[in-house]
Amino acid sequence: MMSRLTQFTMHALQAAGLVAAACLALPLQHAYGDTPSRTDVLRLSSAALEGDELTVFVEVLNVEPLIALDIPLRFGEVGDQIDLDRVIFTERVKDWEFKHAAIDNVHKTVILGLISEMTATRADAALDMTSDSLSCVAQLVFSVNRSRPAVVLQAFETQRPNHSLMYISNESRNGRPTIAVSSPAMEVNASTAKAGTLPTEYQVSEGYPNPFNGQISFTLRTPRDSDYEIKIYNIVGRLVRRISGHLQAGEYRITWDARTDRGESLSSGVYFADVRIDTFATVRRFTLVK
Repeated sequence: MMSRLTQFTMHALQAAGLVAAACLALPLQHAYGDTPSRTDVLRLSSAALEGDELTVFVEVLNVEPLIALDIPLRFGEVGDQIDLDRVIFTERVKDWEFKHAAIDNVHKTVILGLISEMTATRADAALDMTSDSLSCVAQLVFSVNRSRPAVVLQAFETQRPNHSLMYISNESRNGRPTIAVSSPAMEVNASTAKAGTLPTEYQVSEGYPNPFNGQISFTLRTPRDSDYEIKIYNIVGRLVRRISGHLQAGEYRITWDARTDRGESLSSGVYFADVRIDTFATVRRFTLVK
């Protein structure tokens, strides 16, 4: 049976147009294992607008060394005069052997596929655990309408080939190597779309959309640098997902994909989000419908 990592490699190669090389075998042919409880984050933050270009930084915050990344993103809407001109991969992944960005400005999507090694096992191949000071793996450079410079970004999933937002690591369990797949939380820093203004108080929006099917988002506003934590509970009070991190002063959108900390899909029902930003706390109720 083909491993999840091998499938991801083949899909990434196909997205790059390298179909002939899709049968390459990775040195890591281990069985897929359950993902341990952890909080990985994909953070998207904007730089200042320069001319007609807006740069978005793709930050990977990981608590385990990573060997592959699959980052499919949807941006804007058809006819919104926003195009993704180019993707610049950063020094953090300069030694990774496979890096590709499949840009589709017609359907407003980009799929970033990164694999640390494809020919031999290297001790320095994995993407080390990171902090906010060294987290960016790529820059998305958009051409935008200066009168409406904001770019709305969200994760999406595809089939044939299969792509979904995931971080992949190589682990050992009970003396056996496994491939672990993490479904990271997603943070979108929207503060630059507000002309530089900062919130004056802590705020948490209602979940949107509600009810939801695939993903639900909450907007968090903080007037100062703060730690945050979101605990998702089901109707009987069982903790199913924990998302935490550190936010600079501004406005952020946090997205949850209806999965547990172990990457398991949850069933339809009522859920509650216990949201805490610094000393501020609130609860949001929402419904998952499948």
